[in-house]
Amino acid sequence: MKAALPTALCALTLLLAGATTAAADPPSRVGRISDIEGSLSIHHAEGAQWEATGLNYPVIAGDSLWTAPSTRAEIQIGATEIRMDQTTEVDLARLGEAGAQLRVDAGTVNLSLAYLPPGGVEVITAAGMLQLVQPGDYHIDAGAAGAPGQPVQIGVISGDARLSGSQGTFALHTGQAAQIGQAMATLTLGPYSPSPFDAWAMNRVQQEQAAPAVAGYTSPDMTGVQDLAANGQWSQSPDYGPVWIPTAVAPDWAPYRFGHWAFVAPWGWTWIDDARWGFAPFHYGRWVQWNGRWAWCPGHLEERPVYAPALVAFIGGSADALSIGWVPLGPREVFHPYYPVSETYVRAINVAHVTNITQVNVTNVTVNTYVNQHAVTVVSNNNFTAAQPVGRNMLATPAGHLAQAPVLTNLAHLTPASAPAPAAAPVHMGAAPQPQPQPQPQPQPQAPHPQPAAVPQPAPQPYVQPAARPQGQPAPQAAAPSSPPPAHPQPQAVPAPAAVSPPHPQAAPQAAPPPAPHPQPQPQPAPQAAPHPQPQPQAAPHPQPQPEQHERERERAEHEKREDHENGHENRP
Repeated sequence: MKAALPTALCALTLLLAGATTAAADPPSRVGRISDIEGSLSIHHAEGAQWEATGLNYPVIAGDSLWTAPSTRAEIQIGATEIRMDQTTEVDLARLGEAGAQLRVDAGTVNLSLAYLPPGGVEVITAAGMLQLVQPGDYHIDAGAAGAPGQPVQIGVISGDARLSGSQGTFALHTGQAAQIGQAMATLTLGPYSPSPFDAWAMNRVQQEQAAPAVAGYTSPDMTGVQDLAANGQWSQSPDYGPVWIPTAVAPDWAPYRFGHWAFVAPWGWTWIDDARWGFAPFHYGRWVQWNGRWAWCPGHLEERPVYAPALVAFIGGSADALSIGWVPLGPREVFHPYYPVSETYVRAINVAHVTNITQVNVTNVTVNTYVNQHAVTVVSNNNFTAAQPVGRNMLATPAGHLAQAPVLTNLAHLTPASAPAPAAAPVHMGAAPQPQPQPQPQPQPQAPHPQPAAVPQPAPQPYVQPAARPQGQPAPQAAAPSSPPPAHPQPQAVPAPAAVSPPHPQAAPQAAPPPAPHPQPQPQPAPQAAPHPQPQPQAAPHPQPQPEQHERERERAEHEKREDHENGHENRP
């Protein structure tokens, strides 16, 4: 029976062990961090601080993202791509079957929609709600956070958008720009001239468009497929349908071997791959050896594919074992979630590969059950829970040692080794700099893209706000802040931009309090001198005398006293 199981699952009636009908299922739709040039931080809805993050990390509703100075980043959500300029914050207010809703309170973003996803895409700004009506490319500059009354600048590079607010609804079309005051008090229309940041974003779009089309192989709502065509080739298998073969992997490469494990709520242990293309093939589909090479099988085309943290079967012994192993799932093999889910979720996450599922049974299943049993990877529990690179920490296992190793139904015995390191972000106004902990690095084997040219900066001082740079000027290289931020750091005010073509603001992030769907910025208990405060290097309004001044005054008084005594003038005026 075991030998026939992988090919017979299509017609098998299965036992749903471990699934519950009342479980709150994890999100089925996610985004991913698809490109970083610099330092990117993330703040989770349930988290207390910002954390450093890296390539291929999943993002969900309630997450906030912040780019440090001289940083640019890209987030993919299916066919929607959000590109962030430096010192920009994006909050994911909603992400699911009802569409995507973003909030941009600070900085500049470029949104590219290859197609309009179900539910659409909306962007909350200080000027109102921007609805993207057609596929296209859009520019939104929220300006520097913490500056009341600063206008929002919107440019439609291509497409159509609709802005709704307190003064009504306005349509924007290809080539138009709008500068909108707070609560739509003012509205100025004109032609839009793309910025250098837009040029960077459009270059990324053109690279994707130059790759061979993947239409018909995967759903456009499958996050991460944009990078497949440039890093592999598609073929058609009579046994598995469309398959994708990576073309630049090491001879000893195997799925789920070159990356690390991270504990990501609400799923738990999640695979983070090193490769730029390493998202879709590890969170959707199955892997198989085909014609002597590893091939990824996306399965039957599903309009709304369901994300999984890792499509593997974990194997091991008792909970007190010192190591953990896993095997990549092959075509027509069932994924058994190792986290609490409902029966509906189990069916939805397997439907592209297994049909007629009513129940799933993992009793007495061993590694010999799986078609990829030769590709088992084993590491120590310590390396697994400490998010260490798997490839250079693999454990050698004797032949046959894992032949009867049972499949684990949960990973409750594996807890993260430590809390994530806080990320570098602007310190709170009035706080003294503190030593910065070193963030845990995220493996990224690809060479980084060239950084913007450096502009000389003065020695960093707490809360000295750099002036906004002129249009077209290269991004300055800013010193890393010296202290981790509070959960929602309070930015400083800068003058509002005057031009319709958006500048590149140098602003600290202002995180909205997640997970409220329409969060409002909450000021930190920092002293505010006026509606437009100027940065002050000290919290006290009047500087105190320095110790050197006291010493000089004391010496002068003693000297005068000695002279008076010698001259007999004790009462010298």
